[in-house]
Amino acid sequence: FLKALYYDNVITSSDIKNILSHLSDTEENLLDLEKLEAFLPEPYSSLFFELRKYFWGEIFLDKNLYAVVRGFENTSIVSLLSLLTKTSKIEGVVVDYYSFNSSLFKEVSRVLEDHGFNVLLISPKYFWELQGYHFNEIWIGPGADTYSLRRVFNLEKIKPGIKLRLENGSWKIESLHTEFGDKPKPEKPIVEKPKEINYLEIIFEEDRVPRVAVLLSELVKSSSLTEKNVFDIMRELGLSLRDYYRLLKYGFIETVSAPGGRNICPSLKTMRIYHIVEFYAKKYVEEEGRE
Repeated sequence: FLKALYYDNVITSSDIKNILSHLSDTEENLLDLEKLEAFLPEPYSSLFFELRKYFWGEIFLDKNLYAVVRGFENTSIVSLLSLLTKTSKIEGVVVDYYSFNSSLFKEVSRVLEDHGFNVLLISPKYFWELQGYHFNEIWIGPGADTYSLRRVFNLEKIKPGIKLRLENGSWKIESLHTEFGDKPKPEKPIVEKPKEINYLEIIFEEDRVPRVAVLLSELVKSSSLTEKNVFDIMRELGLSLRDYYRLLKYGFIETVSAPGGRNICPSLKTMRIYHIVEFYAKKYVEEEGRE
């Protein structure tokens, strides 16, 4: 998945190392955009928030709304692996050709084919980039650019209605007993507003959530606090250094060098869920007031 984002030029190889480092000590199943968004600091949290606009979970799967998203072409191909979780019978996957990374496409195709799917790649002509793909068969349909195919494969008998089959390293021409219908229009990506995620409940234990929220609320209201002030508040709330570590590692707070020490500031990630923070903070204060 991260390789797909890399091939889409969304993240760099250094970003991949950073992301894996941030996730190294969590036991969660992180093949989940919501959990990735919750566990990663900025700018990665915002990236997965953006991805959830296009790849939106079980509803996305149920409606079979698979589309190649511009800017996330390789990520779109990886999303096809979610078909493996479906219980309904699906025999084949038809993909319109884009400039995918050939090694990634082969890897995804191999996994799908190992699970019984037929993977068909449709292209109006034989692009040079297709040399990097591995095909067992090439079907020649109506309107195919047979002139280019003859030149590429050095086979004069190529014409619509036949197929090329790879046998012992050579291409053989065979009859193709398949009817070609009109090509359907490509599915357009449907952009959905991502549903709200409660990062605090995902990362912190239930009894910790309200107290962490109080600390974050104080930070937001103050814009920043010295590290000493933050530790003082944590002691009053019964929070530990492990809680501080998680706040820092998963991107809820940021440190800024200041004369005499460090200041702690709330992050963009915290601001994104500020109304959730305030809900828990107020609830904690009310419950403490009743005791």
